[in-house]
Amino acid sequence: MQLHRVQSRSYGFNVGTVTYDYSDSVEKGMVISQTVEPGTKASAGTSISITVSNGPKPEEKIEVQSFVGQQESALKSWASSERTLYQYI
Repeated sequence: MQLHRVQSRSYGFNVGTVTYDYSDSVEKGMVISQTVEPGTKASAGTSISITVSNGPKPEEKIEVQSFVGQQESALKSWASSERTLYQYI
C-alpha cells in the first residue's frame, strides 16, 4: 500500500479510505473496487478510496463428526485441526 500512496500523491490525489471485503472472484490483497471510475478525469486533491479483497469468505458452518464413545481428547484434537474455537462450560 505504501507504493500506491506515494504514486497517488505525485499526481495530486489523496488516498481515501481503505476497506476490506470478501470476494469469491478477486484474490486476497487485490483491489476489488475504487471510488473514482477508471478513465474518469479527476482534479488534483481528489481522494480515491479502495476496497481490498480478503479472498473468499470462510465457511461459517462445518460438519461435526460423532464423538460418541470417544475420549474428550478426540474432540479437542478435531477442534484444533479444524481451526475452531472451543471452551469449557
